[in-house]
Amino acid sequence: MKKISVTCERKEDIALLKEAGADEVIVALEGGVFSSLHTFSIAQIEELLTQAHLVQIQLFVLMNRLFPQSEIKHAQQELKQLLEIGIDGVIIADPGLYQVAKELSLEDKLIYSPETLVTSAEDAKFWLSTGMYSVNISPLLTEEEILKIASSVRHCGIQVFGYLLMSISKRPLLTAYQEVANIEEPLHHNHHLYLREQKRDGMMPAYENEAGMMIYTDFVQESFAWLEPFSNAGIQRFEMYGNYIPQDALLDAVRMYRRVLDGEDGESVRKEFVSKYPELPVSDGYYGQKTIR
Repeated sequence: MKKISVTCERKEDIALLKEAGADEVIVALEGGVFSSLHTFSIAQIEELLTQAHLVQIQLFVLMNRLFPQSEIKHAQQELKQLLEIGIDGVIIADPGLYQVAKELSLEDKLIYSPETLVTSAEDAKFWLSTGMYSVNISPLLTEEEILKIASSVRHCGIQVFGYLLMSISKRPLLTAYQEVANIEEPLHHNHHLYLREQKRDGMMPAYENEAGMMIYTDFVQESFAWLEPFSNAGIQRFEMYGNYIPQDALLDAVRMYRRVLDGEDGESVRKEFVSKYPELPVSDGYYGQKTIR
């Protein structure tokens, strides 16, 4: 079954996402993510899990930080707690978390998603050979590269909508800039900050939390016309990230992606979405061109 997996930042949005056509919701773990998404404590996630199962949708937890030696034991304990409360799945980037799931015989609850790093079929095959449920292919590859991996490795996923996370630094760069530039407005946990290169008009969302600073693409990834070939090649999970996206646009995108997976023409649906939300800087990203290597 092809699944649409969508980020969720409010409890009341779970039912709305289910109604729109999502199969899974993704919530971010407090202190455990490289992301600008709103985060939840484990106690809150347990409540969200109950709500999700009431409306018959699966709930996955995003835990995509890389943890240093001083934090890995605590992170492993948090993963253990999540698995023990019956979470449907956890999206990880740090291999140091795998051993905990294996000890509980729950490695099939893990999705390996190191952002842009899975770029070959051999890489994806290795992680799936550990017993993990799925592996996410880098969304910065071309269509040809993605199809080659997907046709060789089953149970893969890929981010098909939303701003793509391009850069992560553990240094608090925004806070450092604030001090140098004598800016009074708080820059930490600020969702209204953007970077713009001198020779480009695009605005790149920039966000800083306790884990560091993140920079996103200046475009919103859209994949309407690519869903059919991706699906035919064997991709099982299509992830949609809603940070910095208006709620009505995100819900409409979920509905439209579901329509495409149900057989509608992707290009026609894409034109409908672009026409309805001309303010969103949508792009098919790097599907047709290689990134700088």
